[in-house]
Order: sequence, then C-alpha cells, then structure tokens
Amino acid sequence: MERIQLRRDTSTRWREVNPILMEGEVGFETDTRLRKIGDGVNRWNDLEYLKAEGIVQEIGDSEDVSISQKTLSNETFLNRVNLKSSNDLDLCTQIGIYTWVNDEVPLNSPVQGLGLMNVFPYFLDKDVLKQRIVQQVFDYYGRMYVRYKSSGEWGDWNRPAEKSMLDNTVDNTFTYRRILSSDNNLDEISHIGIYSWISGSVPQNAPVSYGGVLLLFPYFRTEYTELSRTVQIVIASSGKMFSRYRTTSGWGSWVSGGSGGSGETYEDRLMRAFLDKTFTTWQPEGNIPRNSQELSYYSGAISGLPYSSVFNFGNDIYYNRGLSSFFSAVKNKGSVLYSKGYGQDTRRGSYYGTVCSTFGSYISGQKIYYTTTEIPEVAEEITYVDIEQINIGDILWTSGHCKVVSSVNVDEDGIYNIVVTEQGGYNMMETVYDKDGFEKILKGIDPHDKRVFKLYRFQNQRIPVLPKIEYSENVISEYGDRTYFEQGQDVFIAVKDGEHINISDGSNTNRYLLSGMSSKIVNGIELYNVRPYLSGTAEYDLYTDNDDLHAKLSVIDMGDVILDDITVRLTGYSDNVKPSWYNVIYLIEAEEGEYPYFPAPEGYMGHNAVMCKDFIKDNTFNVIMRDVKDYASGYYVRCYYDTKFGLAYKDSNIIMIK
Repeated sequence: MERIQLRRDTSTRWREVNPILMEGEVGFETDTRLRKIGDGVNRWNDLEYLKAEGIVQEIGDSEDVSISQKTLSNETFLNRVNLKSSNDLDLCTQIGIYTWVNDEVPLNSPVQGLGLMNVFPYFLDKDVLKQRIVQQVFDYYGRMYVRYKSSGEWGDWNRPAEKSMLDNTVDNTFTYRRILSSDNNLDEISHIGIYSWISGSVPQNAPVSYGGVLLLFPYFRTEYTELSRTVQIVIASSGKMFSRYRTTSGWGSWVSGGSGGSGETYEDRLMRAFLDKTFTTWQPEGNIPRNSQELSYYSGAISGLPYSSVFNFGNDIYYNRGLSSFFSAVKNKGSVLYSKGYGQDTRRGSYYGTVCSTFGSYISGQKIYYTTTEIPEVAEEITYVDIEQINIGDILWTSGHCKVVSSVNVDEDGIYNIVVTEQGGYNMMETVYDKDGFEKILKGIDPHDKRVFKLYRFQNQRIPVLPKIEYSENVISEYGDRTYFEQGQDVFIAVKDGEHINISDGSNTNRYLLSGMSSKIVNGIELYNVRPYLSGTAEYDLYTDNDDLHAKLSVIDMGDVILDDITVRLTGYSDNVKPSWYNVIYLIEAEEGEYPYFPAPEGYMGHNAVMCKDFIKDNTFNVIMRDVKDYASGYYVRCYYDTKFGLAYKDSNIIMIK
C-alpha cells in the first residue's frame, strides 16, 4: 500500500517558521496531533485547525453513526468564535458559542462589556436556519438577554425576569405596598414603597392622629445599604402634607406643607360657590301661592333658593330654567312665581318649588335627572367602613328622600366636620356632623332624622362649576330673564322703566312703542306681549334706551317627537336646541279627582317609568321599556333638549295598550 507522507513538526516549530502551505497541503503537529490544511495564501499561524477530530474518530467508528467533521464543527456548540468590535451580532446566525472581551464589544450587543452568546437556530428545517434564530447573551454579572429573529428581522433584546430582579423590583419601587397598624413605627420604615393607615390604626411617630398615606424615597443608588439620605412624605386624609429627611444622625422633624383643612380642596370650593348662591337671602316682591293646606312656601325674608322642584311638571330651576331666571322672576311681581301654582297643582305650592332628588342629581354632576326612587339603581352603594370613605357629592338615601354631602374637612387634630345639605318642601338646610354624628345617620339614630340612610355615589360624580348669574332687573319676562319660549308661544315681559323696547336678534335691531303692544295685568303689573315682534327661532336681546344690561331670551322649535312602538324619531327641531335625553311616561286609569303627575288623557294618570331613560344619541332611537307594557294602559316619551337657558322638553304621541 502506498503511504502518504504529511509535513510534520512540533507546534512550536510550526509557529516559529510560519510557512505558507500549498492549497490542500496538510500540516501535522506531532505533539498536539492537530492538523491544518493550507490554502496557498495564508501562513500557518493564520490558518484554523481542523475541528473535532477526536470526536469524529470516536463516533465515526460506529456503524450506526455517520457524521461529518464539517457538521460537528459548524452545526454544534463545538463551533466557538471569538468576536471583535468590528463584528455584528446581527450577522451571527450559525449555531455556536461566541465570546468577546471588554474592549472588543461587537455591534448590536445588549451589554457593554465582557460577554458570551449562544446562538440557537430553528431545530428542524435547515432551509430556514437564517429565518428563525434565537440569540442568548450573558454579561459579566450573569444577567441574561435574549432576542428572536423571524422573517429576516431581529426583535428587541429582552431581559427575562430573574428572581433577584423581581425581588429588587418589589423592594425598591412603588410596587411595594403595605398597610400599617398602631404597632408599626415610621422611624423603622426604610424600604421605598407606599404605606397607608386609617384613623383607628395610626402608626408610631406619624405626623397626624388620623388616616394617611406614606411615600418613602431612598438614596438614589438602587443598591444602597445605609438608611441615611431617605425622605418620608405623608399625605394626610385632610389633604395636608408632611415631610422629613433622614441623615446619618437619624430622622429630622416633620415639616408641614401643602393645603388641607376646612374649605381648601377644589371640590369644596366648587360646592361652596354653588351653595353660597343657593343660600342667598331674598325677599319676595309679592304673595306667592299657598298650597291647599294654606301653607306658604315662601314668606318674609328667605335664606335659600328653590333651586329645584318636582321634575314631573317640568318647572324646576336647573333642569328647566336657570338660576338667573329665578333671581329675576323674584323681581317681577307679574311672573309665574307669584301667579301660578306648582305645575297648576296648588296643593304643592309655587311654580318654582324644591325637591331633594333634583338638587342631589345636579350637585353630583348628573346631566340626566334621577328621581329618589331611581338613585339606588343608577348609583353605587358604598359599604361604610370608615369615615375616610366619604366624598363631597355623595348621596345619603332613604325611601322618599335624599341628602347630599356638601363638605368633608378634617382639622389639625383629626376632628371631622361633615356638612350635609338637603332640600324638601319649602326648606333648604345644612347640618354639620362630626364622625360619630355622621355615623348616626347611617344607623337611623340621628336626632334630626331617625330614618336609616344608605350611602351612594354616582360613578361619574363631579361637582359642576356654577354658571354665571346675570340678569336684567328692568326688562323681565313672566318666566324670568335668560329663559326660552317655544315658537308660537306668547312672550310677556314686564318693563319697569321706559316707553320703548329694543329687540335685537344679533343681526337686526328694531325699536317698538310699548303702548302699541297687546298686554295683560297680573298682580297689578302690566305685561306686554312681544311675540309678534320676534322673527323666528333665535336668541334675542331686549332692552330699553337706558339699559346697560340686556334681557335675553331664546325662541326655540323642538319639532316633532314621533313614537312607533318603542322607536322614537325626532324631526324638525331648530338649530338652537340639541336633543339631550328622554324618559318614558306610562298611563294608568285614575279615579275622579286624582291629579296626574304628567299630562294624561281624561281618566288616566301619568307617571315616570323608573329607569326608562337614557341619553339621546341620534334622531332615531329605541327607548328602554323594562316592564312598562306589563302594567300600563298606555305610554308616551318625553324628550329633553338643551337650550342655552335651561332644558326644554317635548312629548311624543300617546300609544294606548289597553
């Protein structure tokens, strides 16, 4: 057999001579038994050793195994590559182990120092090796980063959450939350986090004697070991803020800052602005109608406005007329305040009356008016645990009546002052409670009202900003200034001083002699009908020659409300109104002498269908009926429209069921 003689020498001599081998020529190191194959270009020291020779020899002797040296070298983790700063990890797609040192960090590395990377290709189909690849990088600290390549695009580097990392996150971020008790000591709180307590479990060394929340901020280094350079901030339930700083000598004193206490919160200021106007003292200009029991709703100097009324008649102030309308109506003895009973039902008092639920709905920011019966269905019942749950605008509810929490304040000693405001009949009043007194309301042992009340909160609860109150005292309509009239409706005005009236629609102004207008006398006051001089649906200014402040009114057209089964179609309404919401009115047979709450045909009474109301979002919509058809003799739909001066309504046709 012919023998092939290979060029051979020790590894040391090969490195020293460093020859160029011819292409395909094999060089053999006698001491290491490793070989290199020449390429006719590179010298010995620049050539790669043939890889995995020992393994090839060991595995290759088995009859059941056939594996090439190339496969072992390039497609297993025997592929070892030392990378330089000129290399790009985006191009490292061959299975193997890649390493680099601190000053040779390759491009697109997730670490900026020493690193080791494993590359895992897709395990089955060799044709997609370059499409589905995972790279796994470890840094000097053992932290791991991974990314995935699919369809030719590398994803972002991600760092899997290790236990140490999760522990550090909990202990050193505001993810750490803890409830404290009176056994805890704030001096010993050192971990960044959020801590809280209630008034009955105030921890030691707290700056307040009632509920609060503690935020702790440590020294800026995440691996801090000392407790100095730490800040504690306490926000008390009163809204007042306290802070202190820890040095190497211990905690400093608490420093008070921020606001808090009585009348300081934004919600409290909004509520108080409204109530200050509501409790304005006013003097009726004439005799206001009495009810059937001869009880006067308003007499003498009165503190408090009839800001709302039983909405069924559509005569309430906010949902139908504005506050400016009421103030000006007081100044006009010929207004409906002095001439009409409440919804033409003098058993109930004056045209502008009061009721608890309208007041509560408005002051809690509800655009839809909910009756007392409906409040438990639309608001969330609050299970009372502690006084700190109470918010401004919360509703205290019992069957047939509701009250509003109008102020919640805590003084420096942690003593609560809670103001409850209510309307009912012809009275509006406020009562101030401490914590124990407020809890008596919920237990039904309040000496002022021994009914058991529940606590409710509207989900979209907010305190509305009080609209500007401004009105003319010289030119006043019979419904007051800043109000609306339907097209075709007579518009009677009182003019205290002047012989002419100027009427402007913004584009044209005309001047008319009052003595030439038709008029009527109400309570000794002459009222002039200006309807023939209003050209159509628009907003009008009315004023005499010497008036600085103009009276304003709007003429509107609500078109038609057409009801077909449960479908409503709105047509023909003017541009100066906008459909807002609706409710369903059901009809039942009535005994003679019974007065309907809503307009109804003879022999029937009209009632509000509970929770059959919603916002109007389109000119055609289906109404909520619930079980109205099960007990009603008939029904119709009342649609409400936003005007600039209150809420107007239009009733649909009636559908009789039986």
